[in-house]
Amino acid sequence: MKLFVLLFISLGFSLSMIIGISYSCSGPEMLPEYFASPFVFKRTSLGSSMEFFYSITGVLANWFCWTIALFLIQFLYVKLLSSFQNSIVFKRINRILLVIAITFSILSIALSMLELGRGFDVHSSYWHFDIEQEAKDWGGVCKSKMILFFE
Repeated sequence: MKLFVLLFISLGFSLSMIIGISYSCSGPEMLPEYFASPFVFKRTSLGSSMEFFYSITGVLANWFCWTIALFLIQFLYVKLLSSFQNSIVFKRINRILLVIAITFSILSIALSMLELGRGFDVHSSYWHFDIEQEAKDWGGVCKSKMILFFE
């Protein structure tokens, strides 16, 4: 059960933009904006400001990275907690943090489902977004910017 909760929370973090990178591309043509956390997993639609397309490989890679990071954080926290065996305060803090993380993950996954694109286009690849190639094809240049807490 703990592993399932950890995987669910890491999925919520991988779909969110709590910590990430935004790639804005400019050029003679209008280009989409890309988002990474740390791998590129989402891009804006050129037709609607409320629609996003997701890269399957990017979501899975981010999910794997966040799973490892959260597993290490949990491991260190359990080590810290074991040194204070009789402390009820740490156990309550752990429960509160767990509830907050699960709530955040549910909201993040629900929001991602709401803004999901209209389906699979015939000429689009949803496995991998190649920002450099798309910018090169359309004569654009992409600049990155760090995003903290949905900036």
